[in-house]
Amino acid sequence: MAVYGSYLLLTEVESRLALAKEKLAFFQKKYNISLTNLNEKGLPEDADWKMHEDYVEWSGWQVSYDEARETLDALRGIVDTANVIPLAR
Repeated sequence: MAVYGSYLLLTEVESRLALAKEKLAFFQKKYNISLTNLNEKGLPEDADWKMHEDYVEWSGWQVSYDEARETLDALRGIVDTANVIPLAR
C-alpha cells in the first residue's frame, strides 16, 4: 500500500524540488556567487540588511532542496522496488 502513496507524493516532492532549485538559482544569479562559496568566504563586510535577509532565505531554500532531494530519492527507491517485485496473488 505504501507504493500508491509514494506515487502521489512524487509529484508533490518534485514540485518542491523544482521551486527550491528556482529560488537557489535566483539568489546565485542575484549575487553572482554560489551559496557554498558564500558560506566559505562569508558575507562581505559591507553587506546591508537586505543581503543578510536574503542569505537567511537562501540558506532556507538550500535546506528545502536537500530535504526534497533526499525524500525524492527515497520515494523513487520505493517505487522502483515495487516495479521489480511482482505483486502477491
